Parts: sequence; C-alpha cells; structure tokens
Amino acid sequence: MTVLDIRLSTGRMIPKHAVEYLIDNVGMDRVAAEAEVARFVTQPGMHVGHFYGRERIKDMRRHAKEEMRSRYTDQFFTPR
Repeated sequence: MTVLDIRLSTGRMIPKHAVEYLIDNVGMDRVAAEAEVARFVTQPGMHVGHFYGRERIKDMRRHAKEEMRSRYTDQFFTPR
C-alpha cells in the first residue's frame, strides 16, 4: 500500500492503475479498491506516515528491551 501511495503522490501511477493493482494483487473488490485509492489521492502520505510510525515504534521497543534487559515487560511499552 505504501508503494501505491508514493507512486500516486509522485505521478508515477494513475488512480485507475492503482485500483487494478489492488484488485489483481491484493484481492480487493472494485468498490473497496476505489475507496482505498480515493484515500491515497485525497490524503497523500498517510500510508507512508503510518508505516514510518509503526517502524519507529518497533525501533523504540527494541531499544527499550536492550537498555532495560530483565526489567522490560510488554506492559511497560503498552499505552494506558
């Protein structure tokens, strides 16, 4: 999904091709694919931002585990 977001944002792909990609490669039905592509077009960078944030959280968790060692628990890193 992130790749489609980037390709659409940079003009390397048109929405019609993105819809077809989601249908053919992800298995979405046409209505869902069109809605997803509409979000990519109206909110460019949203998926990239979510991906980046998720990866940063993984990095922070890994760092906390390394620093805290036996004191680390998953509960420590869970939002309250």
